[in-house]
Amino acid sequence: MDNKPGKYSIKGNGGFGHLLILDRDGKSKIYEVISGQFASTESEIQLEEGQTVKITGISMVNFQSS
Repeated sequence: MDNKPGKYSIKGNGGFGHLLILDRDGKSKIYEVISGQFASTESEIQLEEGQTVKITGISMVNFQSS
């Protein structure tokens, strides 16, 4: 995934999963539990230059610039 730094609204698209944002040194910045079809949640995140985003347990997460 290659998103530019900025504020994003994220929402899962079916199922449950986790979103982990890591700083350049590998330390966890934000840990979100995201969901989709049955218990839909939406969260706001701030991405910064050099961060890595890892998504597990869910096939798709929508990122909308906000």
